[in-house]
This record gives sequence, structure tokens and C-alpha cells, in this order.
Amino acid sequence: MLLVFFVVTNNLNKYLLTFFIALLHEAGHLLVARNFGYKINGIKIEPFGVCLKLSDKKICSFHEVLISAAGPCVNILLVIFGAIAVKFGIQISNVFFISNFYMLFINLLPVMPLDGGRILKAVLFSEFESKFSKRIVKIISLIFTSVIFICGIIFFVRSKQNISLFVAALFLLDNIRFRDSKSSKITNLYFSDIDKDLTKVYYLGENVLVKDALKFLPYDSINVVFIIDSEGTVIATVTNKYILKLVSNGYSNDKLSNAINLDLN
Repeated sequence: MLLVFFVVTNNLNKYLLTFFIALLHEAGHLLVARNFGYKINGIKIEPFGVCLKLSDKKICSFHEVLISAAGPCVNILLVIFGAIAVKFGIQISNVFFISNFYMLFINLLPVMPLDGGRILKAVLFSEFESKFSKRIVKIISLIFTSVIFICGIIFFVRSKQNISLFVAALFLLDNIRFRDSKSSKITNLYFSDIDKDLTKVYYLGENVLVKDALKFLPYDSINVVFIIDSEGTVIATVTNKYILKLVSNGYSNDKLSNAINLDLN
């Protein structure tokens, strides 16, 4: 949809240049992560660039700050090199500078999953306990994303066609998940009868159908099931008792993540 919009508005070249700059931005993260010995498990292509998937190896706070800061540093270097090129008479498009400044400004906002948000999270996690830190990061992310959303609407109305800031706000809102609180609701409701000595732990992907999930779970014990997304992040924690409840509520043919969201809402 974004590509169609940029083609129709004759902005495809600008978008491709911006996307290329985003690739260089992400290359900064990659080089620093590899330098610290972290494995790159995959690369996720998104409308506004590329997102690296690092290995499950725990990243220390100091490394997290440096890896996150590497991307914005690339944008700063690109602006410096661009300015030097202009000094020597080389013609550089204004889009090049605007895209770098835009990417630098947006990424340094303290909003997850942006670089600024990751830096904030790393600093807080190094000083405070994780539950408090997550809550603070989520609140700050919501505040800043709401401001971006409002500014995006104003910018779109005034420019008549530039939706970049508005779409960026939607993307950020979509990435601020509230599944931790949903997961805790399930924990309070369905973990009360667990005997730790009889408990078995399982991991299931979010796209597994509810009816198929039951095939993986034995019935001679209480099963704690971690639901994980494509990046390996735990998005919900349930039991086999809860999955049986989903079946009885008519969600057999739904994906686990969808069924849990529908059931809780």
C-alpha cells in the first residue's frame, strides 16, 4: 500500500533513497552487534526499513546502548559526508539530508522499539528491577507516540499528501503491546492449581492453531505454555487448561495469539 501511494504521488525515488539510508542505518547496528560477538538470526523487512533479529543470547545493558546508538551515528556520519561532498561541488539531493535528519530524530525518541527506546530500556534495566522498568518504558513510549500521532495528522493536513509521520505513529502504536498485562490476567486466573513438581513447560508459536496446540500437550500434568512471536519474544503465558477453555469457547480454528486476544477482549 505504501509503495502504491509513493508511485501515485511520484515520490518513489524519494522513498527508495530513504529506504537505502535506512539500510545503512541498520548496517551500523549489525556491525557493532557482530563486533560484540552477537549472532544475527534474521532480518525483518518493514515499510520503514530493516529490523535485525539478534540471537537469544542475553545482551548486557552497555552493549545494548552501543548497538542501539550505532544506527543514529551512521545518520550523523552520512550528513557529515554529504556536507563535505557539497563543499566539493558534488550535487546532493535535499531528500538525502532530510531523510537522515528525520531518521535521526525519530529513532532517538524514547519509544520502543526505536533506538532511543532501547537505550532508555537498557539504562533503566541496569538501575531498576525489570517490571518497574518495563512499565516506565511503556508509559513514556505511549506519551511520545501519542504526540507523534497528533503531529502526524497536523502535518498531513497542512502538506496535503505527506503521510510519513502519521504512518510512523501508527507503526509505533502497533508495536507498543499490552500483552504483558493480558498474560498476567491469565496467570492469576489459571495458574492457581499448579503443582510445581508436576509442571512441564512448552513453547508454541503464535501462529499455531488452538486445536493443533492441544496435540503437543500431554494431559498427565499441568503444562505452562509460553506463546512466542516470530522473533522469539514471549507474548503470552498460558496453561493447557486455558487452551482447553479456548476450544470450548469456539476458537479451535483460530491462531493462538488471535484467540487469546479475542478471549481477553
